[in-house]
Amino acid sequence: ANDETARFYGNLMREIEYRSNAQIGYTTALANAVWRSMGYVRLDTRYKIEDVPDGAEPSADMLDQEIWIDEISDPNSILPDMTFKRPDLSDIKHLFVMESYTHKEFTRRWPDAKIQSFTTDMIAKSGGMVSAKDVTVAEYWRFVTDAEKSRTLALVEQPGGESAVVFLDSFKGGKPPEGFTVKRERKIEGKSVKKILTNGVEVLERSDWAGKYIPFAGCFGKMLWRDKGDGAQRVIQSMTRLARDPAMLYCYYETAMAELIRLTPKFPYFFREGSLSPEALELLQKS
Repeated sequence: ANDETARFYGNLMREIEYRSNAQIGYTTALANAVWRSMGYVRLDTRYKIEDVPDGAEPSADMLDQEIWIDEISDPNSILPDMTFKRPDLSDIKHLFVMESYTHKEFTRRWPDAKIQSFTTDMIAKSGGMVSAKDVTVAEYWRFVTDAEKSRTLALVEQPGGESAVVFLDSFKGGKPPEGFTVKRERKIEGKSVKKILTNGVEVLERSDWAGKYIPFAGCFGKMLWRDKGDGAQRVIQSMTRLARDPAMLYCYYETAMAELIRLTPKFPYFFREGSLSPEALELLQKS
């Protein structure tokens, strides 16, 4: 950790934001948090050269990927693990992303899917994911703990008095040889992030995410914990939630003022009949 490394990572992050126009995602997430209490952005990867022209010679650049920051226009399409504690969602264990496709779009993107004819029986079997007009595809993101990939890290003192930090499985049988002493150790769980695409009837795709977090970040309004008699429950408020009562009072004032104006006579002059002379009446009519 030094200034040069900090500048390198800072420049790298700014390059990712500039390339993916991340300000759109940030602004959209903030606007959704203001209006409806929650907004999201997602991290994704794309091939550096997505559209390979016909006849192009293969190159290593065609396999390279870049990080992108994408906006989430509809926050209702995101269903996160609601046991999260951190507002950036870095501690969630699973998350769903719901997206609808027309029947034609679905069959074109997944030509090998079991669902090709959208019959009444298939619609009933899908549990609401398939309808007469479209198909809802869910991205299911989750953390997976793999016991086979778990390793034990240890501080081992060698016979000469020198110490080294090693994984115990690097020794034959998982134990250091005679004469070596384990001073400290810790177990490191094997974790990975996996994504599954499903239409409610079958699994369409499976893939692994290279990062160590589920690649979604949240932007939330004010969070309160309230106990209504059955335990503490989290309430997420939009930025305008507390302005609702003052706005209602303002609207009441405006309505009352409009009613008063409506009751005001349009003709501004009233006189008792015969109280004006002919000259005054003529002058009033001309004005």
